[in-house]
Amino acid sequence: MNDLSARTLATSRLIDAPRERVFAAFIDPQPLGRWFGPAGFRNTFDVFEPRPGGRWRLTMHGPDGSEYPNEWVFTELAGPARFVARHVGPMHGFTLTVTLEDVGGRTRVDWHQLFDDAAECARVAPYAAPANEQNLDRLEALLAAQRIGAGPRLVEVRSYKLKPGTLAAFHATVSQQAVPMLQDWSTDVVAFGPSAHEADCYTLVRAYEDLADLQSRQDAFYGSAGWRSGPREAILGMIDRHLSSVLWLSPAAVDELRRCNSTSQR
Repeated sequence: MNDLSARTLATSRLIDAPRERVFAAFIDPQPLGRWFGPAGFRNTFDVFEPRPGGRWRLTMHGPDGSEYPNEWVFTELAGPARFVARHVGPMHGFTLTVTLEDVGGRTRVDWHQLFDDAAECARVAPYAAPANEQNLDRLEALLAAQRIGAGPRLVEVRSYKLKPGTLAAFHATVSQQAVPMLQDWSTDVVAFGPSAHEADCYTLVRAYEDLADLQSRQDAFYGSAGWRSGPREAILGMIDRHLSSVLWLSPAAVDELRRCNSTSQR
């Protein structure tokens, strides 16, 4: 094995989306923050400058509440064909190169990590290689949701009245556990967070293709072992009552709702 291959982790995926849309998911902070990282993680972006030489500072929040600060520098953004960024700290020095090839309207994503040190590459490979696949799983799920979203979306607004004094714990559990789990199940979580005008109230907004899609996705998620053995009991124990309403919105309206409430997803 030569030194270059000993320092490299690589994978590829054929994704059913045009490469312009795939490339946009790498340089637009809204979709990038939703899919970047292993399963169960979410992100807070502190600095995001998508240009050659620009900085990208973020904190990755693990499903157990652990926080992992990261810093990158963008080195090449040749849209829609190539994305290159350098991970500069606090550990794991490597360069990520993503090339996007048009394959009849779909996109072949080649994901290539070149580490500074072969020993470091070998040390992190047992968890970094599966994490790379989870990254692409989440990217693929997000793009699939966008494809479904070409027509009107059925939006569910679920409002919770919480037991007194539980709002902070409820938000922490929802944001750190429930929402990442929903996203891993390819649910489009549009917004979530405490009510701005009423104490002990909370809102979760999700978008679906239609009523059948809502029912099937929620049946699958709420019946899953991960949910039932995970945050379910803690969340239910903090809810006094809840009410769900559904309405149809255009994709543009859903995106605007998402944008205006983006701070609730950080």
